[in-house]
Formats: sequence, C-alpha cells, structure tokens
Amino acid sequence: FDRRHAEVGCRWLRERDDGIAAVVFSGYDHLAHRLWGDPRLAEHAARIDRHIGSLRRAAGEGTALLLASDHGFQAAPTRRVHLERWLEREGWSTRLQGQGRVGGLTSRARAAVPESIWRRVRERLPEGWRRAAFEEARGTPGLDIGACRAVRLPLHEGWDGVHLLIQGRTEGGLLARAEAAEALDRLEAALLLAKLPSGRALVAGVERQDASAEQEARVPDLVVDFGDDAWGGDGVGEGPLEEPIPEADRARFPGAHRREGLLLLHGDGLTGAVPEHAHVADVLPTALAWRGVPVPDDLDGVVLQAALQAPARYEGSSRRGGGGAARPPRAVDPAELERLGYLRS
Repeated sequence: FDRRHAEVGCRWLRERDDGIAAVVFSGYDHLAHRLWGDPRLAEHAARIDRHIGSLRRAAGEGTALLLASDHGFQAAPTRRVHLERWLEREGWSTRLQGQGRVGGLTSRARAAVPESIWRRVRERLPEGWRRAAFEEARGTPGLDIGACRAVRLPLHEGWDGVHLLIQGRTEGGLLARAEAAEALDRLEAALLLAKLPSGRALVAGVERQDASAEQEARVPDLVVDFGDDAWGGDGVGEGPLEEPIPEADRARFPGAHRREGLLLLHGDGLTGAVPEHAHVADVLPTALAWRGVPVPDDLDGVVLQAALQAPARYEGSSRRGGGGAARPPRAVDPAELERLGYLRS
C-alpha cells in the first residue's frame, strides 16, 4: 500500500500543479501493531523515508514539506480499565436482570446474517430481543436504557466515549434537556477525580465533544483517555474495575498507539518551530494559514503560529492559535468541584 501511494503521489506531483498535495502512508500502522520490537519494522520505516524522498524530488525545488503522524507507537499496555462497571457503580447506568443470555444470542444472530436481512428480522423479534439488539448496536448489551443517564461507547484502544441519554435525542433517554449540562459537568468532574483500587487515576484525561444537531445522537459527549498505559475494557456487571491484559492478547498485537507523535515543518514561509503541545488537529488550520487561506473559526485545532513566518488570517473575528500551547488533559478546577458539590469550603 505504501509503495502504491508513493507511486501515485509522485505521478500526481509531476503532472499537476494544485499548490498542495497530501499522501498518506498507512502501512506502518498495520505493521507496528503486529511487529513491534521486530527489526523488520525499522526496515519498513526506512522504506517510507525513501518514499518521502521520491515525493520531494517529484515536487521539485522550493516545495515545502509538512510531515505529521496522527499518533506514535509503543509496546502494548498491560492492563484494561472497565469504564462501564464504574458507570454502573456510580449510578450512571443500570443493568437489566437476566438479559445476558438474550444479548449474547442476539449478538451471535446478528453476526450470522447480512445487515439488510437483520434489519427486517429485528422488527419481528419480541420486544425484549429488540431492546437487546438496540443495546448491542451501542456497545451496551444488558443495560436498562430507560433507567440509564449515561452509557459507555467503545472507541479505540486507550479511549472510550461516554454518551448521555437525553430525552428527545436518544431512544428511551432519561435526562431532560434542562438537566443535561449540569449532568455533564458532574460526570466529567467525577471521572477526573475517580481512583482505582490500585491508587491509579481512573482516567488520564477527559475531553468534551461538540457535535452538530445531526451528529449529536451518534457522537459521545465525553471522550475518556486512559493514557498510554491502559486500554478500555468491555467488562460489565460485577468484577474489578482494572484487570491485567492476558499475555496471549499482547503477543497477538504487541504494538499500540501512544499519544505523542511527530510533526516536521520545512520550507518557504515556515520557521520549523513546533510547539511542545502541538496536536494532530492543529495540522489542518496550520496548513491553511501557511497557504494564506482564511482559517474557519469552527475547526477543532488551532494555528501553530510559531511555525509560520506570516500571521494567520481567519474567516471570522476569532484569533485563536498563537502557539498551540493548549490541550494537555483537562485538570481539576477546585472552584468548579466546589460548585458541583464535591468540595466544601
């Protein structure tokens, strides 16, 4: 894949003059998950380096280069954290009694038939089975959706999502719209304060997600970051909040994503400086500003102004950016915790 992407990219750069081109090398990610610690992985990294050299030659002298990874890599972590169990114990979600078998049978049935057939079959299932199918689709099998205020949404490796069940937004939602903002504040604060029996923090960070009205029913309200040393687990009901990952699982995928990646900027109009807390979301607004394109105010990232020789232009009045020094995991604000009732003067 990486070789083909390099060939297509070189041909594009030689034959067209669009001002900007992007080439993605995804092969290293797939190999690193399976070959972490294997010398063959370094050999593939060297091949990608040669591909980048070919792209620069095809682009010609004076072409600027922006090289970014959306994450880094490391050895797989040794433990899992079961967020759904914590939500149940803290009263945010509630399990149905005796639904484990139904959920399991529904899951196996769904996996055995095409999606188009499954949708027709689902409408003919008894009500209890339809509920289990609804929960399975959201990664919440066996939960009493009508009695839950929030549920876990599995995301990827060291990240989980939390979705508030709000009336009018989620089928069977418990929270009224007027209660949602306060509930989200309380849940975020509780997650940041929570400790595991081992003494470790439950989470390394929590990030709120802003979604349009069309997306909000599908996007988690909070993204929970377990840090580089843990993955999210699927445990529900009784059981530990934290468990070791079996060695056999780690042997199958010895490499895992880490938060810190790389960003390299070189060429006309670029200083080469990269702020310490630069984020992958900053790449697009920085690239737009570098090309002299007004930066939309609604992008997630900020312009890394320290990397640019000229000031950025914005579509609106907002002048975010400046250096990209923000976005470490959110810290606990004592004043906010006191307002929410977790602390007393």
